[in-house]
Amino acid sequence: MSFLSDPLIIGIQGIHRALSRALNVLVDESRQFGNENQVDGKRTEGFRMYARTFCDLLHAHHDGEEELGFIHLRSILSPEDMVALDQEHEVMLEALHALQTYVAAPAPWASSHWLGLHRAAASLLVGWEAHRNNEEQQMVKASARMSHDERVRLAKALEQFGIANAGPGERVVPFILYNLEGKDREAMGSRMPFFMKGILVPFFWRGNYNVMRPFLFPR
Repeated sequence: MSFLSDPLIIGIQGIHRALSRALNVLVDESRQFGNENQVDGKRTEGFRMYARTFCDLLHAHHDGEEELGFIHLRSILSPEDMVALDQEHEVMLEALHALQTYVAAPAPWASSHWLGLHRAAASLLVGWEAHRNNEEQQMVKASARMSHDERVRLAKALEQFGIANAGPGERVVPFILYNLEGKDREAMGSRMPFFMKGILVPFFWRGNYNVMRPFLFPR
């Protein structure tokens, strides 16, 4: 079985890569905003939507893993591996809540608020990459012991959970696709209906996420 065609691994890695890129954008841009004397209102509006979408997506992604994915992993992986994943999720959740406190604050944001947001995003980033790598390794290990049908069902269940809990699709789907590029975007797009990725995202939904465009990869 090739993991290049495994829908479970494609979905997990795609979301992780989009979140990783977005978190680095949050760290860099918040520092820049905090150090500027004057801030463009339209750009900060786009950043706030970008940051909210990141927080909503990461929260839904982790909830889906805990409520659906980890049930399968516990029957396959060692207790030690699961304890490590559970502990990592607790640390990520605490850091995410700290970031959400800044992101949810009413605008406008003073320089000190921007720099506080920067520190919160940087704190989340500290543990994120190691957690992401460990989780993907464990998911690959577990997927190899699942049947094809089990992988397809779990991938679909995680996808449906994310759609139901990550926020408006007209923001979240473009956020995922345009925080990816090249083969990563192609792989994630292969899991989406053509009408969504080829019609809704580039045309009908464009007005709902255009304000985030400065922080996304080109179409």
